[in-house]
Amino acid sequence: MISVVFGFLTATLWGLGAIPAARSSRRIGELATLAWVMLIGLVVAVPIAVIGGAPEGGVATSTLGWLALAGVTNVAGLACAYAALRRGKVGVVAAFLSTEGAAAALLSIVAGERVAAPVLIGMTLAAAGVVVVARGERGPAERETGSSDPKALIFAAAGAIIFGFTLFASGNAADDVPASWVALPARVVGVTVLILAVAGGFRLQRPSRRIGWAVLVGLIEVAGLICFAIGARNSIAITSVVASQFSVISVLAAFTFERERLTPAQLAGLLTVCGGVALIAGFG
Repeated sequence: MISVVFGFLTATLWGLGAIPAARSSRRIGELATLAWVMLIGLVVAVPIAVIGGAPEGGVATSTLGWLALAGVTNVAGLACAYAALRRGKVGVVAAFLSTEGAAAALLSIVAGERVAAPVLIGMTLAAAGVVVVARGERGPAERETGSSDPKALIFAAAGAIIFGFTLFASGNAADDVPASWVALPARVVGVTVLILAVAGGFRLQRPSRRIGWAVLVGLIEVAGLICFAIGARNSIAITSVVASQFSVISVLAAFTFERERLTPAQLAGLLTVCGGVALIAGFG
C-alpha cells in the first residue's frame, strides 16, 4: 500500500507540474526552462540530502552507477518533455509521457521482480488507457484544424522511454540510499551541463518574473522524485505504474486551466486508466 500511496503523490505532483512546465517552455523556451529547473532543484535538493544524512557503511559502486544513470536519463527525459510541452497539448503530451511507468515496470519485471496477476492486468489496462487518451486527441475537430505538431509526439515518446530508465534506476538506488538522495544526481548532472553550455556561449535567461513557472517546476520535480523513491523501496513496478497516472491529472488540469477540451475517446481512456489503477491499488 505504501507504493500505491506515494505513487499517487508522485502522480499528483507531476500531473499538476505539467501546467507550469508547459507555460515556462512556451514563454522562455525548453532549454532555459530545463536550466532553471536544474538550478532551483540543486539549491533545494542539496540541503534535503544533507538533512537525510549519509547511508551507514557508505555507498556501493553499483548504487553510484544507478544514481548516475538516474541523473543522466532524468535530464535527457526532461529536455524531451519540455520540448514536447512547448509544441503540443498538455493533456496529450502527458498521456504519452506517462507510459514511462509501464516501461519502468517492464524493466523491473525483466530484472526479476514478481507481481500478482491482477497487478499485471492493471498495468495493461493503465497502459492501454493512456494510449487511448493520446489517440483520442485526434478527433474530428483536431483533424480539421490540424493543430497537432508531430514533433511534440516524437519528443513525448522519446521522453517516456528515457524516463522509464530513470524510474527503474531511481528505484534500485532507493534501496541503498536515503530517498532524499535520489533527486540530487540529475540536478548535479544538469547544472554541470549548464556550466559547460554557458562556457560554450549559451545565454541563460536572467532572473525575472518570466522564470517564475520554471522555479515552481524545479520544486515540484524534486518533491515528486523523493515521493517516488519512498514508494519504490517497496515496489518499483507498482510505484512506477501508479505514478505514471499523472496523465489523468494533467488532462483534467489542462481542461481547467488551459481550456483544452476532452474528447469522448479521452474520457474513455481516463476511465480505463482509473480501472487499471484500482486493480494495482487493490492487489499491490
